[in-house]
Amino acid sequence: DARIQALARLRENAREAGALAVVDVRLRRGTFAQAKRAIEFTALGTAIGSDLVDLDEYEPIPLVSLSGGDFWKLFESGYWPLGLVGGTSVVFIISGRRTKVARFRFSRFSLRNQEFEDYTEGIAQARLRAAGRLRQEAREVGATGVLGVEVRRERAERSDDNLMVTVDLLGNAITPIERGEPQELTYAVNVGKA
Repeated sequence: DARIQALARLRENAREAGALAVVDVRLRRGTFAQAKRAIEFTALGTAIGSDLVDLDEYEPIPLVSLSGGDFWKLFESGYWPLGLVGGTSVVFIISGRRTKVARFRFSRFSLRNQEFEDYTEGIAQARLRAAGRLRQEAREVGATGVLGVEVRRERAERSDDNLMVTVDLLGNAITPIERGEPQELTYAVNVGKA
């Protein structure tokens, strides 16, 4: 919800500036030492305009993490960015007996290279759930695809070798541009004085 609110405010500011889109959007997530459960999202980007394309009055301004050049390449190839979509999952992983024994410092198992399977399974579940939420957001905006997905993972160890994992996915939702008849080409040729 905090991410969606930050992006909505950026979109409002872009509309006030008369922008066609906002490119190079970066989201920063922060926490506060004074308020342990508070999360802050900051959304920054560059508003762009064009004489070639007009948005309808109620059409949402796309916010994308693409560069300005990539935005126009996408447009030229027949696709329109709908905006950023994302998915987040926070999973608390309870470590099993094998992980606890392997992580115990004075255990003979702690000296071997090995996989902590319960951590692997938990991280995979968090990633899959975040991807499902990203797909759901993409469907809600009518996207046919998502480009440039960024994956951020954060982990925090808890007591008794348990683990809390946060997986954030953020990508650019796109859809094909409906094109009518090709525009008639007009040529201007200077033939000099007659």
